[in-house]
Amino acid sequence: MGRAPYLLVSSPAGPRSITVLLIAALIVLDVSLLTNRMPPKWDMAYYVDMAAHGLLGNARLVAPFAYRPAAPLLVGMIAGLFHIDPGTAFRISAHLMCVGFIVSCFYFGRSLGATSRSAMIAAVMLALYFYITKWNVFACGMVDIYAYPLLLLAFWALLNNRFYWCLVVCAVGLFFKEFLLLPLLTQAVVVVVKGSRGRTKAPLFVTLTILVLFLCL
Repeated sequence: MGRAPYLLVSSPAGPRSITVLLIAALIVLDVSLLTNRMPPKWDMAYYVDMAAHGLLGNARLVAPFAYRPAAPLLVGMIAGLFHIDPGTAFRISAHLMCVGFIVSCFYFGRSLGATSRSAMIAAVMLALYFYITKWNVFACGMVDIYAYPLLLLAFWALLNNRFYWCLVVCAVGLFFKEFLLLPLLTQAVVVVVKGSRGRTKAPLFVTLTILVLFLCL
């Protein structure tokens, strides 16, 4: 780990991406080896049940967990594809998503103009926060980690004035977790401000339409 900042600064784009991926994987592996596991219970049990039995005809669906079907259904597909039980598929997926989130944090920082070293330090600090890596490898049935990269992507689109990209990412992300409303609400404020300066209000109309439709469900 001591040579990581030097490697990030000196490596070209391709090797740098590999270095970031390796650092992320090592962090998740280290945390995982030092963390015990909790069997699925409470909300996790509902997600594992959705992964095992799907949505149609499932009498065990309970709100609000049933409104977050994307991650359980994806995990269920992985479980069926590799012929493993949903609990095991959730554990594997949680580890992979933790790695993906660390990498996403790095590139989000780089997109904001941070140096490779600064972006990696920020990503590592977030990864070591209890509710990011450790909690998700402890409680593998949670679905928040699947939505975090989408949250970053939505805010990246918003910061780069790509309003419709933000809308699309949030529309998909709402099937993972409802906090993908945050970029939509932020975008609504942004387009109101820009609209008051004489710019187009079309993004505001679409944003508010999606918000209203979601809140009416």
